Amino acid sequence: MKKEEMKKFLTLDEPIFVSKFAPVLAPYAKIVYLVGLVILAITVFAALVELLTGGIASAFLTLVVVAVEFILFRMFCEFLMTHGK
Repeated sequence: MKKEEMKKFLTLDEPIFVSKFAPVLAPYAKIVYLVGLVILAITVFAALVELLTGGIASAFLTLVVVAVEFILFRMFCEFLMTHGK
């Protein structure tokens, strides 16, 4: 990889992955969303089990991380739904 190509990864001046992956994933956005929700639900369940077994701090931290992941994942799926329209 050339030095100029590496600079593209360090800045947000132009999209790199959108033009490659969004057209491929856009038709499957609802499936991607459902699979992601299942994974997040399993993570929430694991955090709740951890809360019941005594790991209060790590369970709370896991729930906060899941909330942030959900927001970012939802934004990604909304972007896929609106890409090309």
